[in-house]
Amino acid sequence: MNEAYSQGQANGAGQKSSMRIWLPALGLLAASFVASAWLELRPADEHFVAAVFPPWWDAARSTDAVAAADGAVIGWGGLASIVVTRSDQPGFPIRLHAAGAVLLLDPSGLISCFGTGETKTKDIRGSGL
Repeated sequence: MNEAYSQGQANGAGQKSSMRIWLPALGLLAASFVASAWLELRPADEHFVAAVFPPWWDAARSTDAVAAADGAVIGWGGLASIVVTRSDQPGFPIRLHAAGAVLLLDPSGLISCFGTGETKTKDIRGSGL
């Protein structure tokens, strides 16, 4: 019985050591994914962004936060916590973060990641909002 127990311990130790071998590779894979996603989804225009707010915020609170940052809500993203916003005032991203936005993304990048090819907002980049 002791021999079977010690063999089980040896097999468990082998699994743990092989897991340690893969941890650096998995960490590098995760870091590469995050970096690639950030490069693709970072806002190209600081005046036209998709603001990601905490998921427990309702639409009214998110709308109030955008208004507090001197912005306008022009649409909603694929998830309820993503608000597509626009402001012509300088420093809009800083004010959005101060108002509670967790992350700012490029709305056109979100369409390619989460969308079906249809957009829920119209492109008003050239309008004077």
